[in-house]
Amino acid sequence: MLLASVAIAGCGKKRKPNDSLNATVETALYDEGLLLIERMKKLTHDTGFVNNLGLPRNANDLYEKLLACPYDNLKDVYRVSHLEDATNTFITISGEKMDDYSNPFFKNRVTDNMASMVIGYLEGATELSVASLLMQEECFVNTELLSCEVYIYCYEDSYPVMVSFSPGKGGAVKARATYLLSDSLINISPEELGDAIRGYFNATSLECITQ
Repeated sequence: MLLASVAIAGCGKKRKPNDSLNATVETALYDEGLLLIERMKKLTHDTGFVNNLGLPRNANDLYEKLLACPYDNLKDVYRVSHLEDATNTFITISGEKMDDYSNPFFKNRVTDNMASMVIGYLEGATELSVASLLMQEECFVNTELLSCEVYIYCYEDSYPVMVSFSPGKGGAVKARATYLLSDSLINISPEELGDAIRGYFNATSLECITQ
């Protein structure tokens, strides 16, 4: 069942070899992201579930647009690299020094909320509220993941999905999947997607991990 779910969500797209991240770790994150997105899609299409969560009245049109997204053709998956540089830039710009103890917790928080920051930068409160409402989280174990990672799954004629991975104690990893609800990101080119992410996280770059 696990393999079947990954195959359905990925639609045959394969992860390509990559030297910038341990291949075993990258494959595990890639597959976990697909499974979490599959769950998010199913819950999104359960209108009773969404309405019981409290879909804002002014968000009905956006929700209907999301429901119309097919999510049946995964085009490419990108890894957001240089996250360390991005969080260091945040600290430098703010001018607020932190204790060494606080630094890793801040970096985890930035990674967890990266999707919300990008949506807020590109759109407004409605898109942000719907994305936050439908966001899904999962925990799994991967003792080899040592630092935060962020993947962006791009589908044809659909909003991209950002999945963040934050390691914790004992090999625990928290994954968070969020729709990037901006019409400007549907069918966007890799170069434009990179520019959109760098609009808020100017130290980052995108690295395609599929073939």
